[in-house]
Amino acid sequence: MMAAAVRRACQPRKETARTIALKEQLLLVTECVRRRMVSDLEAFLLPLQAASPPRFSAWMTSQADWDRFTKALASLKEALEGVNLAEGARRDGSSSGGAAFTLCERSALTERIFLARTLASGDLTWFVARVESVQGHGQQTRDVVTGVRRHAEKPPKPAAVEDGQRRLAPSAWQELAAGAKAVEDGAPALAEATCALWPQAVEALGGSAACRDKRTHYYFAHCNLRESPPGPTVTKVGSATERTPGDLQVSVSLVQ
Repeated sequence: MMAAAVRRACQPRKETARTIALKEQLLLVTECVRRRMVSDLEAFLLPLQAASPPRFSAWMTSQADWDRFTKALASLKEALEGVNLAEGARRDGSSSGGAAFTLCERSALTERIFLARTLASGDLTWFVARVESVQGHGQQTRDVVTGVRRHAEKPPKPAAVEDGQRRLAPSAWQELAAGAKAVEDGAPALAEATCALWPQAVEALGGSAACRDKRTHYYFAHCNLRESPPGPTVTKVGSATERTPGDLQVSVSLVQ
């Protein structure tokens, strides 16, 4: 798969990997993926700049909007690490140290590479298949984000917390609510703008309304934030699980 090829191309050399911390490796790989994204976008945008300055400007605006959305999504993933929403507490030592943000960002950058290559080639076959394949994941993530916002807007009343936990401050709830709303609002707006810019995608995805809906879920699927079935909480290495309204669980995995 193309995603695996991108990851392999950006993996640090073995001798480098042995001498730097995991967090540094994650940052190095992510910056490599970012450079590839920029290079692939330029292959589409630079000819467009000469051929149609208005369309070039519109795509640049769309890219800036995508950057903001991606940062909001990655920040929300990072903010949810170790958080038990129902109890209003965070486990001590549960911060990923930025790894959750970085992995989410890397996943989104890889998706953007696919988009850039599709735009440059004009062949939508693979990209449309990709958009269709993540609809369920995107809808699940959208539901999770909405649940986080609603819960954060009306947090639980203060209560005693277990040892090894810290209560979320009012400012933390406000940040969660604002972050979730930014993601909720950002994905549909980005989808609408992209569909307006790309008539070929509108046709390939089944019309304007279908394009907006499918692209919205596609953007939500940029990060691995998903609901798990009800049941006992299971904490895995490199992941955090927190309970949400309705006794569902949100599993924020650090493995993309």
